[in-house]
Amino acid sequence: MYYRLLIALVTLIVVVDARREVPLKFHVDIHAKRSTVPDGSRERPFSTLIEAKRYLITERFEDDVVVIVHSGGYAPLSIDHPALSGVSWEGSNESSVPIVSGGIEIPSDRFRMDPDTKTYVASLEGLGAENFGEMIGGDCVGDCQHDKVGVSFDGETMTLARWPNAPDDLLSPDAWTNAGNCSTEEGGFDFDIEKHPDVSRLMRWKDEQNAFVHGYWQWDWADCYGSILDVYQKGQQSIHIHYSDTLPPCKTGARWMGVNILSELDFPGEYYIDSINRLLYLLQPKGKSLNTSSSTVKLMYQPGGVLNVTSDVKNVRLSNLDVRDGRHVGVLAQNTVNLQLENLIVHAHGTHGIDATNSTNAIVRASQIFDVGCTGLRATAGDASTLQKGNMDI
Repeated sequence: MYYRLLIALVTLIVVVDARREVPLKFHVDIHAKRSTVPDGSRERPFSTLIEAKRYLITERFEDDVVVIVHSGGYAPLSIDHPALSGVSWEGSNESSVPIVSGGIEIPSDRFRMDPDTKTYVASLEGLGAENFGEMIGGDCVGDCQHDKVGVSFDGETMTLARWPNAPDDLLSPDAWTNAGNCSTEEGGFDFDIEKHPDVSRLMRWKDEQNAFVHGYWQWDWADCYGSILDVYQKGQQSIHIHYSDTLPPCKTGARWMGVNILSELDFPGEYYIDSINRLLYLLQPKGKSLNTSSSTVKLMYQPGGVLNVTSDVKNVRLSNLDVRDGRHVGVLAQNTVNLQLENLIVHAHGTHGIDATNSTNAIVRASQIFDVGCTGLRATAGDASTLQKGNMDI
């Protein structure tokens, strides 16, 4: 009996010692020269995040794994297989933070000055952009409505062509204008010509492909979009803007602006996408040039999340990465367990920076989130009906 216990104890010790105390490390370096088959070592690194992902799924390591991502630009990644549980994706400690971008770069030599609009224009044919999304109108108290491909210039989100032009301080009252008399019968509102001498420009909007109004029509805390159906003059005093019935009736004085309007592309940092003819019009931001090799213009194209962590994966860690240029979300990590997000730079996204809705045991630390269309960080945990805690640390 004594010998049997001793053998079992020795066997147990051998099994425990067989597990690695130091995690396995693999390298991804887009700048590495490819002369041999990569194995993830520093000498023979993978060149893309997807290449590393496929290798980890094939090998199915039981030990913890760290994927070290070296400086450079990388395509989006979906962490969506159980074999990727326990994997940390970490930017290396080099001079520049590795960039994970959901954007499609537009070569600078495509841009030409358009004599009609006096803006730069570039063809979007052949770049891999299949669709450019849609302007969405509807419920003012619903979720973020954005679904249209945006444009970034050197990682900074550009402004969809609008009127009035955006001031330097977006919190300024000058960022909006105000509706005149609202009409439930006609649908829309009037705009006083005498108070706004340049309002005649609005008559051009009825000829636009897909012009929208964006406003706080009923409440100061709920904004929404609606398509412009018609613009016409009422007597000598006012112009009437007729918008779609998906919007609620407005209140006199409601804040609003016109957006997605090519004829209003007249200010540095604005852009307009002609989805029918697949053309991009833009005016570069102040102090920027399209003719330098260092300037990068991208379509913010990737739908969903640029980094997407699904509920099939647990114990994922993302750190020291610059996540940018998404049509929707930077880091999409809904319904996850044991998620760690640290030292991330998340910016230039159409809707949310980080979405960790319904996550359990999640940590978000020391990260920067800015330049997003809706919410910087969406994070919920636990169950209010059962008082079950979610253990979220932000």
